[in-house]
Amino acid sequence: MKHYDVKIAADETQVVTTSAYRQRALDNVEEPEALWWRERLQLAEGVRAELMLRGERVYYVEPSGHAKRANRFPCELGWRDDTLEQVRGSDRDVTRTTYADDDAARRAFDTARAALETRGVVLFDDLAALHEALVAREPALEAALLQAPDDPERLSVYADWLTQQDDPRGGLIARSLAGHERVLERALRAYRRHLLGPIAWRGLDGMLELSWRAGFIRSATLLDGALPDARVALRALVALPAALLLEELGCADGEQMALLEVLPGLALPPLLSRAIVGRSSERPYGYVPTPTPELGHFREVHLRGGYFAIERLPLERTETLCFSGRFDVELLRVLARDLPARTRRLQLSYHSYDPAGREPLLSLLRSPRVAQQIVALSLRTRRLTSIYSENTEKFVRHGVDGVLAGELAARLESLELGDEVALSTIKRLVRHARKLASLRALRIFARPEQRAGIEALLEPMASARGIALEVLASVEHDARGVPTAEVLTNSDAETALDD
Repeated sequence: MKHYDVKIAADETQVVTTSAYRQRALDNVEEPEALWWRERLQLAEGVRAELMLRGERVYYVEPSGHAKRANRFPCELGWRDDTLEQVRGSDRDVTRTTYADDDAARRAFDTARAALETRGVVLFDDLAALHEALVAREPALEAALLQAPDDPERLSVYADWLTQQDDPRGGLIARSLAGHERVLERALRAYRRHLLGPIAWRGLDGMLELSWRAGFIRSATLLDGALPDARVALRALVALPAALLLEELGCADGEQMALLEVLPGLALPPLLSRAIVGRSSERPYGYVPTPTPELGHFREVHLRGGYFAIERLPLERTETLCFSGRFDVELLRVLARDLPARTRRLQLSYHSYDPAGREPLLSLLRSPRVAQQIVALSLRTRRLTSIYSENTEKFVRHGVDGVLAGELAARLESLELGDEVALSTIKRLVRHARKLASLRALRIFARPEQRAGIEALLEPMASARGIALEVLASVEHDARGVPTAEVLTNSDAETALDD
């Protein structure tokens, strides 16, 4: 990895130098061109930017057993300005030598580098390349897994091959398939550096929450969006062999902006189809701006936050679109105007509701675009306190009015309502059941004291029309604090439609 500084000059006079090269070096990307720097620094016409080499660093591991090498910290050799630096061992023993100037430091670096190469040590310009060389890969077996990521037979074949290569990932997959969860957790900790490579080597694993299944990372949540470390961590994550089958990428509350800023430039794994920008919680945090075009590569997009500031929806491939946050009239107008062409499942979940939003909500649900595209709809309210709010109940009532008033009612196959649902709204749904000609799945979230009454009203209609009915308590949550049966994921919605 090479480190650069930039000399900025105007009218043949040097003006200033900047240390912006430091972030560029951390990004582990190709060496920048002067044009890139002009754009990055927003230089005026007539101002020149000249790159100056300020340092270089290489990474390596000492020869030893294959798996042992991969699970160790790499050694480093580098120079910057007038200093030569060597880092060795898992205790990160650092030796620094200062020279007369940067040229002397660079010559010392070249000498030390040549000595390592004479010993047969393979040097790498970045940690990602080093990790790639230390782990076992078999393209044919990986391609088979991408076709059927949860097929036990294919996973077992891959595990056997990895074990033959002395790669501990084989044992992880085998333990997972056998259901040995406690042993699996210990193994994940023991081989953390082998599995996470640059993320663990840089000490960035605390920035991510990872969910494993069958020896692979299946979902990742960005917990800390501090840049540039968040960018480095996510770029390293998507390049990991252990993330080959990654399906979901998200961020914690308050980190929505960071995730959207990092997404451009990420090489997304082939199975990555679900983006969760912000977590669903009782306390919404964060500001959700207009999605980046890169978010449009995901088939399922959840946008969660305190406030929305969305002007358009460049989500070309998105089939499932979910919003959770404070009520926003403008968002309803954007959806009516700019609903992505492939979107078939829509979820609106609000922590508050302004009855003045009734007309925009009705306009959205009666719009021809929504009627032609949406087959699964969810209208939810999430109270921030335990105090009953009539306004949040009105959101569901007005939403049902909008569904029944237009062509959407005849095409809708799955409907979900909650978590404040008045009995009068349920009665209206029953009275106009004939309009819901295609409805096959109905799910209601209600306060515990309401469940019996709602079920009694809906059961005759559901039985007569062959509708799969569920009436659930609104307080049910999973281990992450996410309300259970958030059905508008691809898998759950499709299951409901198949019932």
